[in-house]
This record gives sequence, C-alpha cells and structure tokens, in this order.
Amino acid sequence: MKPVILTIIIILAISRTAGASGNWTGNELIRLCQAETSSVSYSLCLGYIRGAAEYHVSVTSLDTLFLKQGASAFTPIIRVCLPPGVDLGQVVSLFLKHMQEIPEQTHKAAVFLVGQTLNTAFPCDQGY
Repeated sequence: MKPVILTIIIILAISRTAGASGNWTGNELIRLCQAETSSVSYSLCLGYIRGAAEYHVSVTSLDTLFLKQGASAFTPIIRVCLPPGVDLGQVVSLFLKHMQEIPEQTHKAAVFLVGQTLNTAFPCDQGY
C-alpha cells in the first residue's frame, strides 16, 4: 500500500510543479532544489538535474563524434563537458548559485538553464 501512496504523491507533485505547459521553468526547479534534502521535492530536483545534465553531455558527445568523422549534423547551442568527479549535489549547488546571478532569466525552460549553468561552470575548452 505504501508504494502506491508514494507513487500518487510523486505524480501529484510532478503534475503540480510542471504547470499547464508541461515544461518546468527555472523558478519551479529552484523551488524543488531549495526543499529539505530528505523531501520528495528535493528528490525530484535531483532527478531532473541529473536527466538534464546527461542530456546536455550526450548532445555534446554526439556533436564531438560527428566532428571527428568530418561532418557536423548539428551544433548544440550549449556544450557541456563535465570533468571527472563532479557529483549531483555540486551541480545542484551550481544551479542555485547561477540562478541567483541571473534572476531575470529564471522564467526560461529549466532544461536550458541547467545546461547554461553547466556550460558556464565547465566549458568544453577546459580540456575535459
């Protein structure tokens, strides 16, 4: 019975947080990431940031692969090259710090803002 209740709570939290458009904004992700670390909201923050980070790293890797083969099918707007040893808690801290530095942009899509955060902190020209 407990897994069913937890599943319902998570679904309600996701649907309430995502809003009508279905896309989280930076403002919504900030609220999740500022929750108590033992809360469902913070767990949603961790999951979202991990997924967004993996997306940006994957897109960057694909572009690098295409460039090595002599053809670039696309050039990602945001390139992310995470160095070894970066953990999820560090990325959450970087995201929250970056959002404080650009409050005029926190209404934008959260996936873009996570990528922007990682690009600012770990640009690909650093040799990672």
